[in-house]
Amino acid sequence: MESGSPRVINSQNAAKLLRLSAASLSVLFVLDFLLSAFNRLTYTFDLEWVEEVNLQEVDRVLHHLPLYVAPSIHYTPNSYAPVFYWVSAFVTRFTGLSFVAMRLVSILSTIGIFVGIFALVFFELPARSILQHKYSIRLLSAVIGVGLFAITYHITQAFFDVGRVDMLSMYISVMALLAGRRRYPVVAGMLWVVAFQTKQGVLPVALLALCSEWQNPRRLFRGMGTFLALATGSVAWFSHQQPGWYIRWLFIIPNGWPLEITPGLIYFEKDLGAALSCAILIIMAGLLFAPPNWRNSAASFYLFTGFGMVLFTAFLRIHLGAALNAVIPAYIWIAIVTAISFGRLCLLWENRITSVTTTTNPQFGSGVLHASPAAIALVLLLVTINLQLAIYLYPPSRYVPTSEEKRGRIEFIHQMQALPGDILVFEHPQYSAFSGHTSYAGGASVEFVLYSSLFRKQRSADAATVQAAYADLIHQRHFTAIALDTAADSFDEALWLPSDFEKYYPVRALAAGGKFQTITRSPQFLYFPCPSAIKSDPTVLFPGILIDLSRCH
Repeated sequence: MESGSPRVINSQNAAKLLRLSAASLSVLFVLDFLLSAFNRLTYTFDLEWVEEVNLQEVDRVLHHLPLYVAPSIHYTPNSYAPVFYWVSAFVTRFTGLSFVAMRLVSILSTIGIFVGIFALVFFELPARSILQHKYSIRLLSAVIGVGLFAITYHITQAFFDVGRVDMLSMYISVMALLAGRRRYPVVAGMLWVVAFQTKQGVLPVALLALCSEWQNPRRLFRGMGTFLALATGSVAWFSHQQPGWYIRWLFIIPNGWPLEITPGLIYFEKDLGAALSCAILIIMAGLLFAPPNWRNSAASFYLFTGFGMVLFTAFLRIHLGAALNAVIPAYIWIAIVTAISFGRLCLLWENRITSVTTTTNPQFGSGVLHASPAAIALVLLLVTINLQLAIYLYPPSRYVPTSEEKRGRIEFIHQMQALPGDILVFEHPQYSAFSGHTSYAGGASVEFVLYSSLFRKQRSADAATVQAAYADLIHQRHFTAIALDTAADSFDEALWLPSDFEKYYPVRALAAGGKFQTITRSPQFLYFPCPSAIKSDPTVLFPGILIDLSRCH
């Protein structure tokens, strides 16, 4: 009996430390995100090249110009719905027109997702405090749910705070899930419409989430009716405001991209299986040891939303060109369901431990308690959740551009300011604006529409017009210089770049600051026509910089 006492103390201390460790790690990952995000917030240049196009769209909102028009070399929109651009335009009242406004929207949206995940998990579990040392299972599970999603900031390579539509769309979606789960179907339907008009890809998720009320036809009718009426009305209104182009950009052009099986296999094997293996193990343990009542509304809700957020994410992931941001909806659902499964398993095993304690002779103390299978299972559960969190520890500076990187971008801007005429910086049009030159369409959206057209059976006339416009300007040597992130001869298939590009721009120079490239992409090379073909001689403009003139002879 006495020999059992140390085991009791060690087991109790281990469980306490593991609970404290899981909570601390979860909070740490949230703080890591906040430190990283706010250090990146005011970075002058783009963190991801889609930010460049999005800033152009915000600028058009501020100038009351239509977002959805025919693609051109001067402006080509992204194929996303407008709400993010409206919200970001509003934020520019306080920040000015810069990347800060869009990033701030994404950061606040991510914080809102944290709050939504916490609420969904907290209210899903019974209000009974069962853990020792005044820890509530609801609170611990909810904090772990937030921590599990916070670690995916690292898994997705820092997509949460980038000035893109993803996080605002996901925040509104999580609020719609919360409203639906709290049985406010009309509010849920309205929120799903806003999420849909932020990123149209949430449509099947919204429909499946609303269908989770199939056991209550009245709530199903109210939620689905609200969504269908408002969604149809909003699409009709936008189509009337911008005839043809709203539908084309949101639903037709994106469908031009082909599907590939390999990214889908990577999604299930790597993006989910390898990245969140411990979390998935906890979900499976929950189904095995604490199975839900499948007739219950909660089980129906998470089953339907699971199909929507996980399987539809797989559909997005198998599109050629899809990035890790496509996996974010699945990560949200896994974080929520893992935390709920964790709480249910804690409830199950704590109840069994309590039962053993009350039926054990007091003279044995609690030694039998800590030798029970339930106690061992509880400790293993805590170890598993700690392992899932701990493997993704990273320093907050990991995704923050260095001072050298920023200095390199400034050096490139100064290099551009020395050049007369138009400068084409295809991937980074804002660099042209920063240096006082004309800003052209962002490369991200131009390549999207060109590649979308390439994979269609019939080439788009709009895409052909854009491609021809670039070729004409290059053949006319209109640009004093063209800046590229990659050497022209290394492009496998740059559709905007004519095959005879280096015939007209054969002079290659190193872009200033190109060597400082750690977090973000930046121009590496400047291409010029031969000095005899233009008034500007790059060897005079940039003395001391290595310039290859060999192709001019």
